[in-house]
Order: sequence, then C-alpha cells, then structure tokens
Amino acid sequence: MCDDLIFLLLSEVVNAATNSNFSQCINGFRFEKAQQLLTETSLTITEIMLESEFNTESNFNREFQRITSMSPTMFRRQRKGNLAQCSEIG
Repeated sequence: MCDDLIFLLLSEVVNAATNSNFSQCINGFRFEKAQQLLTETSLTITEIMLESEFNTESNFNREFQRITSMSPTMFRRQRKGNLAQCSEIG
C-alpha cells in the first residue's frame, strides 16, 4: 500500500516537472543510455540491451526503430561514420 502511494506521488512529481509520465521518463533515460553505448563502445547489441535495462532484444529493437526510424545496428554505423568524418575534418 505504501509503495503504491510513493509511486503515485513520484509519478505526479515527474509528470509536473517533465510533462511526461514516469514510464516515459524511465524509457527516455534507458534509450539515451543505449544511444551512448552504441556510439561510444563496441558492446554487442545484446549487451547494450541488457546494460540499458530493456526486457528483450525484440522489444529493444522495436522501440529503437520506432524512435529513430532505424535499427540499433544502422544507428551505430551512421554515428560511427559521422564521428570518423568529423575527425578527418578536424
């Protein structure tokens, strides 16, 4: 009972501060972590999925595709390609 009340209060605070619900905020943090790991590490997609706390690889891939319109692998290739081009220019 107390846990439900704490969750409800926390959810209301998050909603007021971010205009997003609690789940959306958590998913946003998880997604940002996944993007960072894809760009800055050579971890496998499965390792990144686990590190960013997604439940299944299919859920991770589906959400990633929904948000970015590309797979995690394509996102990594694009970001790594852009980073390589930037280092050549600089």
